[in-house]
Amino acid sequence: MPDDPKDLSDLMPKHPIMVGAWVGSLEFLLSRDDMMDQFRSDTGQTWKPSNIPIARMIDDAVGLPLRFFRALAVWHNEHVWGMANGKVMDIGNMPAGDWTPEPGEDGPSKDAV
Repeated sequence: MPDDPKDLSDLMPKHPIMVGAWVGSLEFLLSRDDMMDQFRSDTGQTWKPSNIPIARMIDDAVGLPLRFFRALAVWHNEHVWGMANGKVMDIGNMPAGDWTPEPGEDGPSKDAV
């Protein structure tokens, strides 16, 4: 991880298609109260954006939004997106052929299109 990160680029996949899917997955996580509650419980992160402009300016000045979203991205990669060999799952490092169905599950439906 960079010493003074300015964004989330070191925590996301590099392939453009995977970046879009990763961002969509992160947006989905942000929309789920149950998942955000679990993230907050696991990490102790309590920051939420303020509705007061001066409070937002102060938060931005001290880097609270970036720290929050970096912690969220790390948690998302570990609990939602997936990691392979210590790196965020990407087209180049996805494990191939290791999917096994759960007991009683036959895999994808033959009716699925």
